Amino acid sequence: MLLEHLALAECHVAYGDIRLEQQRARLEERRRDGHKDKEAERLLQLMELVQDASVEHLRKIREALAEGGVELAALRQRGHA
Repeated sequence: MLLEHLALAECHVAYGDIRLEQQRARLEERRRDGHKDKEAERLLQLMELVQDASVEHLRKIREALAEGGVELAALRQRGHA
């Protein structure tokens, strides 16, 4: 089960990287066009926070696997799953 969570977390992080790149490109394009888009900047900041949490979750899953496959329930008890 932990391996399934690892695969899902890896997908979430990869997808998050793509979405962040897209949002950064949109924001940069709008800036070049002379727009001051506070909402887009705020969205980017929120997306970065979510991505940071996803990366941290992935790190903890990998750590659990390295420690011998700690059960996901133990991660949930610590509030990381």
